[in-house]
Formats: sequence, structure tokens, C-alpha cells
Amino acid sequence: MCDPVTLLLISTGVQAVGAIAEGRDAKRQADFSAAVGRQQAEREREIAGQDEEDFRRRQSRLFAQKRAALGASGVDSSTGSPLLAAKDFISEEEFMSLRILSGGQTKAARLEQGSTLSEMAGRGSLRQGFMRAGSSLLTGFNSAGFGKTPTATTTPGTNIKPLGPQKFTGGGCWVAREVYGEDNPEWLRFREYLFNDAPKWFMNLYLQYGEKFAVWISNKKLLKACIRSWMNTRINKGKI
Repeated sequence: MCDPVTLLLISTGVQAVGAIAEGRDAKRQADFSAAVGRQQAEREREIAGQDEEDFRRRQSRLFAQKRAALGASGVDSSTGSPLLAAKDFISEEEFMSLRILSGGQTKAARLEQGSTLSEMAGRGSLRQGFMRAGSSLLTGFNSAGFGKTPTATTTPGTNIKPLGPQKFTGGGCWVAREVYGEDNPEWLRFREYLFNDAPKWFMNLYLQYGEKFAVWISNKKLLKACIRSWMNTRINKGKI
């Protein structure tokens, strides 16, 4: 049966994973809504363009009919009042055509603005998910005692060999060295992920609690196997 600390850390991990999953799900939904909104915006432009073409076609036929009627009645449409009426007709046609296009553009712009806001909300939800995950992990580690000052009775992990403060040349990867083994180069690959691809909050959490956590898991083979499996996914994907 698991000891209380193990159960606490498992619960903390589940909460953190759940928070990240919720954030990612919210972002996927927001991105989907944004994509739909942009498709609708493009459709509104297409509809407006087609309506404008149809309107101009109808007006052209109507104008041709009026000119034919004037010609049949013997009225010269190239001078005087008929000419002015024709110019007014053409001006009105142009105004209404532009109005149709403008209406479509306005609807499209509103939809695109909504899509942009949806994407921003999705990114915000993702950030909040990571923040909740970090907060859960921080609380869990502190509750488990990893944030306390080590006592003289602390037993170091058998595989941990401190490398000093060389942040980018080997230090700061106590957990990876513990789960992979000192002679396995995979821990170096995880170190590269940690300093180059991992979110800053995760790197800070790892550097703050990693050494004590590595000591704690040194005699827990099953837990180390689970952590190693997760680390393998990070090495391959480069993301949390």
C-alpha cells in the first residue's frame, strides 16, 4: 500500500495533469470557434460579392429597357433630362453596389474580430491551466515536505552525484539522473529539454524541488519507471 506522501504526490500529479488538460481542451474549443468564425467571414464576403454582381446585372437590364423605351418613343437619351436621369441611375447603381459590398465586409470584420478574441481567450485558458498545474504541484511538494530545510537525518539517493552549480553543463537534473541512471545518456537529453523547451514554471519547479524529490524516489522503482516513461515523451515531443 502506498505511503501518505506517495498518495499525496499522486493526487497532486493528477490535479496538475487535469488542469493542463482542461486548459488545452478550452484552447482547442476556442481555436475551433475561431476557425468557424473565419470561415463564416469568408462566406459573408462571397455572399456580398455575389449579391453585388446580381444587383449590377439586374440594374443593367433595367437601364437597357429604359433606354430602349426612350428610343422607341423618339426621345434622344444622350442629351438633356434623359441624360441627367441616366447619370443619376448609374450613380445610384454604384452607390447601392458599394453598400452591398460594405455590408458584407462589415459582417466579415465582426466575425474575424470575434475569432481573434476567441483565440486570445483560448491562449488565456491554456496559460491558466498551466498556472493551476504549477500551483497544484507547488502546494503538493510543500505539503509533502520537499520545501522544508533538509535535516541531518536525510539520506541521499544512491544514484545522485552532485555536479555543482553548472546549470547548463550537467547540474540541475537530479530526477532525470535518478530515473535513467548516471551512465544512461537519456538524462542528458532530458536536461536539454528542461533548459531549452520546457515551460519556465516547470523548469523553476524542477530546479527548486528536484534534488529532494530525487532523494525521495531513489528506492521507489515503480514510481521511477512511471516518471521515466513520462520523461521519454518529453524528450520526443519537447512539450509539456
